[in-house]
Amino acid sequence: MKQMNYVLILIISALTILSCAPKKPPIERNHFVLEVPKHETLSTIKIPATLSVRELSVSPGYMGKEIVYRTDGNKIQSDFYNQYFIPPGPMITQSLRTWLSKKQLFNNIISPASHMPADFILEGNIVSIYGDFQDSQNYHAFIQIEFLLLKDLDMDYEIVFNKTYTLRKPIENKSVQSLVNGLNQALGFIFTSLENDLSLQLRHYK
Repeated sequence: MKQMNYVLILIISALTILSCAPKKPPIERNHFVLEVPKHETLSTIKIPATLSVRELSVSPGYMGKEIVYRTDGNKIQSDFYNQYFIPPGPMITQSLRTWLSKKQLFNNIISPASHMPADFILEGNIVSIYGDFQDSQNYHAFIQIEFLLLKDLDMDYEIVFNKTYTLRKPIENKSVQSLVNGLNQALGFIFTSLENDLSLQLRHYK
């Protein structure tokens, strides 16, 4: 009986010590949003058509929420503590839909979930999106996106336009905020170039 009491005392003492031990603080993660800076200018060309913007696919190395860097020796690493609010694919897709809607280049901008028939379908693949820190003297935000515009022919599709946009935007320093600002500016340049190219490609569409 004494031995049992002794063991019980040891267990209670151990539990008391554990309860008083300092607890590790929860891991804090910073979350960032990719969004294109606002441009109030409307498109000078109006295309009388409905455009469906499908969700952009993302290359496997960049489809997660972690922000990615390329460092010395062309090494690639992801940042556990700094992440996008949602994965870059759906976030950039929504930003693109919003951009095109505000520009009013097309009569309507819809998602594939819409029941409205689309005249054209815009697809895209985010090939790369990362912070380029390989040069210790110069830092860049790097984005490469390939776009494909299809004409809906009911039972088939016609490729109307296909182009890859690559942009390396200089940034001030290696901070995550500076990188995200650079990525947002790079997206703005890419979206503007896409808008101009679509305008030229479809300027005679009726």
